[in-house]
Amino acid sequence: MLVHRAAVAAAPGVVPLLAVALLCLGLVLAANLYNAVAVVRSLFASRGADGKRVPAHYPRISVLAPAYQEEKTLPRCIESITAMDYPRDKLEILLITEPNDPITGGIAEELTTAGPPGLAVKHIVVTETNEPPGKPRALNQGLEHATGEVVGVIDAEDIVDPSLCAAAAYELGEGGFDAMPSRVSWTWPTTSTDG
Repeated sequence: MLVHRAAVAAAPGVVPLLAVALLCLGLVLAANLYNAVAVVRSLFASRGADGKRVPAHYPRISVLAPAYQEEKTLPRCIESITAMDYPRDKLEILLITEPNDPITGGIAEELTTAGPPGLAVKHIVVTETNEPPGKPRALNQGLEHATGEVVGVIDAEDIVDPSLCAAAAYELGEGGFDAMPSRVSWTWPTTSTDG
């Protein structure tokens, strides 16, 4: 940007204004450069045979699955998690149930013993505390048992995409992100009424 000296001398407040404008322009360019690096990096990422990005490092991922009165949806949710394209020794599933829900707790206990070989599936029963009952308390207590470098939360009615953990590992590693949302398919149990 060129400015004539006479214009600067005639308007002394212009110099600070120009300095602020140039500073703002520099910040905008720096932010766009930061985003451009992530875009260029993703263009040259290594990809698997299916065209999906492959992470260079597979971190251990802990999946917290809180469930309350989810006896109809929990098995299908866990089935979708165990079907993920992710190394089993790098995946941990924590099924978190409330003590006043023995049906879901029983199903969670069955799933821990019937899980696929090499996959860590743990059942955690929330203990009573002075925190109000609910999902936040369940997640706080589940997080205490998580051993993963990365922690994710899947609701018991969610069906996850098989590439979810691999995509998260890629984006958190090579993609330069600190957090990642996901898309899920919802399922509700169908009920029939006899009548």
